[in-house]
Amino acid sequence: MVNPPYGARIGEAGDLRALYGTLGKVLRENFSGWRVGLVTSEPALARAAGLPFQPPGPPIAHGGLRVKLYRTGPLQ
Repeated sequence: MVNPPYGARIGEAGDLRALYGTLGKVLRENFSGWRVGLVTSEPALARAAGLPFQPPGPPIAHGGLRVKLYRTGPLQ
């Protein structure tokens, strides 16, 4: 489970795409067989991770923001 920054408090979400891409790469390369849960308010950032996410869960309140949980099955 990871709750990376998603731009609401630290700046522009677009600047974080590289971070999410690197996170996804590290997870795919080093955590085969693991499941990933990622919390974000920005669907574009979840997509930037390049992970095989299932449809996200419903939005929930988190620190005054509406976020969704993105989950994978076991990574291959």
